[in-house]
Amino acid sequence: FLLLAAGGKLCMYKYQLMDSSVPRTDVERSSVAATQSSGHQGRYKVVQEWPHGAHTVTAFAACNGVLSELIISAASNRTLQLLDAAVGRVARVIADAHQRPVHAIALPTPSPFVQEPATPLPHQQAAGPAVYDVFATSAADGVVSLWDIRAAQCVARLAEHSHRREAPLGVAFSPC
Repeated sequence: FLLLAAGGKLCMYKYQLMDSSVPRTDVERSSVAATQSSGHQGRYKVVQEWPHGAHTVTAFAACNGVLSELIISAASNRTLQLLDAAVGRVARVIADAHQRPVHAIALPTPSPFVQEPATPLPHQQAAGPAVYDVFATSAADGVVSLWDIRAAQCVARLAEHSHRREAPLGVAFSPC
């Protein structure tokens, strides 16, 4: 699947790559392309569209390394949407996530070099999967927010960074 933000909506496409029997050299490919009316190698179709109710979708993220159907998107109206790709619906909307539109979303990704705890941490009901129940956002307001997916609320805000430039803050998780 491929995700594409177009205007105020997020689209999920099912994409099928070309068959391995298709020629791989430029000359052979150009002769095959001349016989195809569409001009593309492979097939695709829109599987799902999620309108955001805003002018533009400014950021989106999906955790591909974990068996998760969760997609998180942000829009110019300062909202966050948690999307359930398995059923194709909006699971949760968080209004006014930041004072300015969100421009970066980060999800924790698994690493082969780090092992999840075998026993639950003191604040967890179960071990392991809760590690992936958070995500981070940043916006031009200079704030990085840490969100809990289960509660749909901000659990930490990091602001007033002393060594930041005027460029927007990026955000990422370390697997360690």
